[in-house]
Amino acid sequence: MTLAISVLIAVVVTGGLVVFYNTITKNKKQKKLQEIEQNEAVEIAKIDKYHNDILARILAERRRLAQGESSELKIALENMQNRQLLDELPKHKIEKSCIAGIGEGIIERLNACNIWSAADIHTINFYNQPTTDGRHTNFIAEIRKPGGDVVCVRGIGVEKGLLLQGWKNRIAQQIMVCIPQSLTLDEENCIKRSYIATRQALDEQEAAVQGRVILAKEECLARYRADREALEKQP
Repeated sequence: MTLAISVLIAVVVTGGLVVFYNTITKNKKQKKLQEIEQNEAVEIAKIDKYHNDILARILAERRRLAQGESSELKIALENMQNRQLLDELPKHKIEKSCIAGIGEGIIERLNACNIWSAADIHTINFYNQPTTDGRHTNFIAEIRKPGGDVVCVRGIGVEKGLLLQGWKNRIAQQIMVCIPQSLTLDEENCIKRSYIATRQALDEQEAAVQGRVILAKEECLARYRADREALEKQP
């Protein structure tokens, strides 16, 4: 009876140890599996961050490129329009009766200052000049020419200065209405061609990065898949 009890106790103890061992082993495998999954997630996240960072830089470069192209097209159009405007302005002479309120005497004084046409007037500014006795002020009109020279013409104050500036502005507006509002197709394409190579290089860089990312993810997943399979085979 004592022997039988001893054997029974031994069996129970052995069975308990086996269960205990199996539980420990199972827990270890689960913990190892969790580590594998965590490490895999961390590595995939690093690959994704690398990918996103590169794509963000490429996107920023594309935006900078588009802005540069747009700015160059705009400047080219403005330069073309300004050239045509400057070509047309000299055709509009300051002549008798062409500007209401500007008489022949003032026109002669303008001509004496080498102001012959709308092209010779850039802007007209006004300021107060005290009289010699200091008790009054006169409004003086300064005519600034395209080259930067400034002249004051006797007889041209605020009123006639505004008439002269208004005449020049109306002439410029009339010319601008007839000037093309866009570049020719050849002019536009000439500018755009200078950006094609850079855009192609960015496309190639993006494709290469995407290829490396796909390969890196495949290698990562395969490596951790192998780790899982090896873990499952362990007793």
